[in-house]
Amino acid sequence: MRNPTYPILPRLSPVMDARSPLPYPNGWFGACFSRDLKPGRIQTVPFMGGELVVYRTQSGAAKAISPYCPHLGAHLGHGGKVDGEHLVCPYHGLSFAPGGQCQPDRDSPPLHGGPRLTEWPLREVNGVVFVWHDAERRAPTWDVPELDLRAFSRADRNTFDIPGYVQDIAENGIDRLHLVRVHQFADAQVSAFRAAGPRLTYEITTHASRQWLHFRNTYCGLGYMIGEIDVPTLRVQLKVLSCPVPTAPLEWRARVLNFIHVDALDRWPGPLRRGLQDTLVLALRVWFRYQIGNDIKIWNHRRYNHEARLVPGDGPIMAFRRWAAQFYPAHESVADSRRGLERVNET
Repeated sequence: MRNPTYPILPRLSPVMDARSPLPYPNGWFGACFSRDLKPGRIQTVPFMGGELVVYRTQSGAAKAISPYCPHLGAHLGHGGKVDGEHLVCPYHGLSFAPGGQCQPDRDSPPLHGGPRLTEWPLREVNGVVFVWHDAERRAPTWDVPELDLRAFSRADRNTFDIPGYVQDIAENGIDRLHLVRVHQFADAQVSAFRAAGPRLTYEITTHASRQWLHFRNTYCGLGYMIGEIDVPTLRVQLKVLSCPVPTAPLEWRARVLNFIHVDALDRWPGPLRRGLQDTLVLALRVWFRYQIGNDIKIWNHRRYNHEARLVPGDGPIMAFRRWAAQFYPAHESVADSRRGLERVNET
């Protein structure tokens, strides 16, 4: 099934262009879905205001590189080819080994001191190709966790191109009043808020459509968010993996994978159980598209307030922003935001 992509809404307001964007954050960010990167395939993906070239060797190893050949600048995503484990430049036919070393061809020894590809740290987790971004080019200091999803349905994949800041989707989760107003989650309560290093967790209890819902959300940096939703009366568990990545100033792309498990089907024969759960997860797509569509209507015209003035019942928004600030490189707007956070009381 083809991954549906939903474009950003038309920009009708100059407010969008008047905002001063935050710098691109550090951490792990999804470059593409694993299944879209078949052996031998090359993709060019927008990433942090530029581009990356991602490809998969014939043995199945995924690679992410800066797009331009270090020899004379050809774009390797336009005409480059995978030859076994090597990437071949379309301009002069130079071959680059998996470690980035240049060879006249794949059977020749590497050129000593020759051009070398710039490789980016990469991990594949739960069907997503993650690439590490750090403004100072430091090595990864933490990893992304992998979930055991064998009891769940196949993934239903969705891609959304959205205006605003990449942290909007994460901040939304702990914005209690927005959960009530925008999503009609009655009596939503945020609890168990814990921030430790690159990881943040919290829980939400609420009810919608006459069903009690319990959310447990885990953020691993600003590029990987794990939503675990339990509907106890129906004995249904949902998992929503959200992988937002900045693509350009004030624009980001969210890759989302939805999974479902129904306790009542555990005793059914495996193929029948999986087939029914794979059908049910499509209904989750409809619900999710409706919910995020309501958010996009707001984000499309929203201005980010560094010194937000909160009201009672907002939730731990400022605690979240203090945690999120660690992922941004030194930048005047971030420093202003941090100073503002110190002056604003939690509500």
